[in-house]
Amino acid sequence: FLFKNHKAFASRVREPFPNCERYFNSLPKHGTYCTFEKSAMSSALKRMQPFCEGPQKRMDVKVEERRIIFQSQNRNGEAEEEIECEHGGDWSFSVSHDFFESCATRMGKFRYHGDLLYFEEGGLECLLKILN
Repeated sequence: FLFKNHKAFASRVREPFPNCERYFNSLPKHGTYCTFEKSAMSSALKRMQPFCEGPQKRMDVKVEERRIIFQSQNRNGEAEEEIECEHGGDWSFSVSHDFFESCATRMGKFRYHGDLLYFEEGGLECLLKILN
């Protein structure tokens, strides 16, 4: 996260976190963001939470033209949620539900960059490592 001139990063992944400064500096100045409404994102993620189990609380995310689709399953069933978005592209990745929620409910847009998601809004930035 970036606040004023201070950056802080957190990760529960076992391998070292990537060189965040290099990633921030390598981001193209212009790119395709997926822009969404934070309240719709928050509601969808709250409904997904009970289905995301395990140490990583894994959740599959697919971004299609004007849609973000969340999918997860556990021994009690499976869940799928969908919200509208602007722009987007065609991305598919897996991510920790909790980390994704912490970024997505504070920032209103993200994009896929290498093996990371880059969230940004109003001077705040967040890098989130996707799961293999």
